[in-house]
Amino acid sequence: MVVNSSSRVPGKGDIPESLLVALAKNSKALEHFVSLPPAEREAMIAGARAMGSPEELQAYVDNMPWQSPSRQ
Repeated sequence: MVVNSSSRVPGKGDIPESLLVALAKNSKALEHFVSLPPAEREAMIAGARAMGSPEELQAYVDNMPWQSPSRQ
């Protein structure tokens, strides 16, 4: 899969490049992320922007399938 820093969630804002990198390291989280409804993807993007370090962001992504409110 080729992803560039100008990738967009349909109808919404840019996906941070750091989030794309973290998702690329975890195929299960990537599959989960793309299956989310737009509002939930935006919430995940907002959460990713709040992470303070690459390690914290990777942990956030690695736990993503369990963080979605509709799937708890």
